Parts: sequence; structure tokens; C-alpha cells
Amino acid sequence: CVGYWLILTAFPGVEASLQLCVFLWSATTLIGALSFLPGGLGATEGSLGVLVARFAIGVGESVAVASTLLIRLCTL
Repeated sequence: CVGYWLILTAFPGVEASLQLCVFLWSATTLIGALSFLPGGLGATEGSLGVLVARFAIGVGESVAVASTLLIRLCTL
């Protein structure tokens, strides 16, 4: 959770609270677990990218995709 917050806020112009990142990371991890795919592959990334682009201030689709891929590379 904190790792994702650090990655996301490293992008210029992004304002995301730690609480938002904890909520989004937890929710998308749960979505990935409910998908019954190994490691939640695909479901976790897709849902995290969409939710971050929608709810975090200053996050466009490119930043959402980049931050999602970076955190998943670090956590798999």
C-alpha cells in the first residue's frame, strides 16, 4: 500500500492521499483474489488502473497504467 503510494506520488502533478492508495490497493487485491486467477493477473491490474484514473487527482490514463505496471512488477 505504501509502496504504491510512493510510486504514484513520484509522478509530477499527482495528488493522492495514503488513505486513498490503501483503499484502492486493498479493493483491487480483493478483486484479484475473487477472480480465481493465479495472482489475480489481469483483474488486479485492470481494476487498479481504472480506479486510480477515476479517483486520484491529477492522474491520467498513462500515469495510472505506468504506476499499476510498476507496482505489479515489484509485487509479483
